[in-house]
Amino acid sequence: AEIANSGNDLLLMPGGAEKVRISSGGLATFSNGIQFGTGATLDAYEESTWTPNVQSTAGGAYTISNARGKYIKVGKHVTVQFYFIVSNVNGGTGAKITNLPFATKIGVAGDNYIGNSWNTSNGQLSSAVAAQNGTIAIIYLYNAANPIGQGQGNTGTITYISQS
Repeated sequence: AEIANSGNDLLLMPGGAEKVRISSGGLATFSNGIQFGTGATLDAYEESTWTPNVQSTAGGAYTISNARGKYIKVGKHVTVQFYFIVSNVNGGTGAKITNLPFATKIGVAGDNYIGNSWNTSNGQLSSAVAAQNGTIAIIYLYNAANPIGQGQGNTGTITYISQS
């Protein structure tokens, strides 16, 4: 194995190809992920923001404002946080987010989600479900007598398994 430097960085280059870089600040970068013992390799970590696209689940039309979200992806586990305000309600009682940052894994329905959402205006607890094999999360209302309403904020977190 070769040991080289690039500026102030230390490089480990077995077979002439860079596999590990340790920066002068102490950050180590591994080109193929990290394996712990004989377990799976951790090969992805990402955090960013995204803007949820929110629609009615029951054919109604919503006007959405202040939609925002962020996510963290570690390996195939994705956790998203979201917030949106429904500023115009024209039918419908539930909502769906149609653009999760990563497609959910293909599998048996219900094996790839956990999460809750909360209506910040009326205190209603909802539950969120990430649909299998897609990028849609459906927010089912805990109490159908209190549907999503005009001017109400909704916030929540969903954790799911991605396809890749």
